[in-house]
Formats: sequence, C-alpha cells, structure tokens
Amino acid sequence: MLSDSEPAAGSAAHQRWQLSVALQRIQLADVAKTDASESLATLKTLAASPIWEEVRVAARRLPASPAFARRLDAAIGASRDHAAPPAGAEAFAAAPQPWSWPGLREVVPATMAAAILFGAGLLIRAFPARALDHRQDAYQLSYIAGPPAQLELRFRGDTAGLPRTVPVLRDTAPFGGGDGVTIPGTGSAVIPIASGDTGHYYQARAVLPAGNLAVSNAVWVPSDTAVVVSIDASPWANVTIQQDQLTIAAQPTPFSAALVPGTYTLRMENGGVTQPTTQTIQVTPGNRVFRFTMPGFDPSGKAAELSRPR
Repeated sequence: MLSDSEPAAGSAAHQRWQLSVALQRIQLADVAKTDASESLATLKTLAASPIWEEVRVAARRLPASPAFARRLDAAIGASRDHAAPPAGAEAFAAAPQPWSWPGLREVVPATMAAAILFGAGLLIRAFPARALDHRQDAYQLSYIAGPPAQLELRFRGDTAGLPRTVPVLRDTAPFGGGDGVTIPGTGSAVIPIASGDTGHYYQARAVLPAGNLAVSNAVWVPSDTAVVVSIDASPWANVTIQQDQLTIAAQPTPFSAALVPGTYTLRMENGGVTQPTTQTIQVTPGNRVFRFTMPGFDPSGKAAELSRPR
C-alpha cells in the first residue's frame, strides 16, 4: 500500500512517505533479523531535513529493544528524546519556501468569507468613514436681464481652497462647453445668455480636492418668449398649471404667471365650495386673460341671496 501511494518527489509529502517506508522496513528487518542499513541511511537523511521533528516523534513511538533503540539513535544522530535541532536543520529552515497559486477550492471559500465579513462590516458600520459637506454658496451667480442678457459669477466670502475655473450647469447638463468659466482675481466672470438659453436653471459647481463640491446659488433665467397671463375664477379657486413634465404649484385666484406660449391644463378646486374642474388654455401673445366660473356657481342667484333682507 505504501509503494502504491508515493507522492511527487521533492515535496514534503514525499519526505513523510520516505519516513513511513523506512520505519516500516526497519521494523520488518528487526523482526526478520535482516539488514536495515539502507532504511537507516534514509532515516539519517530525513533526520537532518526540515521534517526532523517528525522523524524524532515517529521514532519515539516505535517499541524498541535497547539494541534497536541504539541503532535508531545512531541513525537520527541524537537521542530520540533530544529536543535540539540537528546541525543542518537551520540551513533548511532558512531556505526560501516554495509558492503555489491557490486553486478553485481555496479561492471560492475565501471569496465568500471575505464577502460575508465585508457585508457584516457595512451593516455594523465598522469601517471608518469621513463625511464631507459641500461648500454651499461658495460662489455668487447673478442674472442680468440686459440687454444683453448675461450671468455674472464671482466669489462669495472666503476664497481659500476654491478653484478659479468653475463649470456652470444648465439644469443638469454642462453649459458653454470646455472646462468652465474662469473668475478673474477681482470682479466677476461674465457668461452671455442667448435667446435659446432662457427658460432654464443655472448653477456653478466646482469639485474640491477631497471630492466634495463648492457650489453657487441656483438662478432661474426666465424665457424671453414668456407671456404674462392673468387667471381668475368665480367665486375663487386654487389653480394648478400643468404642461407635459412642467407643474406649477397651486395658487389662489386671481393671480398672474409668466408662461411660454403653448397649451396648458388648469386644475381648479376650492375646498368643496363647488365641484372641481379642469380647463385647457392656449397661451399666445394676444390671448393672455382667462376667467372661469366654477361648476354650479350662479353669480346672479348668489347676489339675490345676499341682497335678501334677513
């Protein structure tokens, strides 16, 4: 069985296999009274190898007569109970150890264990974290209606650590291209606004070295095609204006609003005084006044009721 299970030569497993074979043959030679010189020579070589401690432990387990014990001690080079390493063992121990890449059986469990530990660390917040606040209002952005219409960007307050070249965003997309707008040492940077650039929000945002942002105030540039419309309802109503993705929050009538020419939906309600209603309006430069009567409201009947003596 030992002969059929020989490991690869040069490995630690092969040295342990040599030890098992040598001990087996030495015991058989002791029983049969035959020559065990070859096996004792193998044992002597292994006793000075990196597995010298295993050799002594294995030899200590053998039942031995005094004569047999002396032969083992002579082969090992010391008493089986002696703890000091052999003279050549340090050279073996100091030699660089061989390296082999881990296989799939090692990589998969190690990866799963690392993922579990990482997930647990996130759940209990064991990893160090540093929160960085954005520098709000680090820049001052202003809209000048003109003509010509333009934005002005300047520093606001402490300028320490703030970049002079600042990207400007229109809504959520970069505006103007390039790396941004450069603010001069004194004064402000001027950003021209064309007709097609109106009707958007603008904000300056610079990335600081730590990864947080230095931002300006947000500025709304009204559309230069907007029309001021007047909206009223009898007796009164809270009116919400909608157009595609645009929604203007409810306002009580009467009120005015600047709207770009187009079609809008008005949703009107007055807290249950009358039934709610929905109206569609078409805003043009010549069509800017809109008046409605809420469902079920009778102005003449209401006037007569109020004038009736009590």
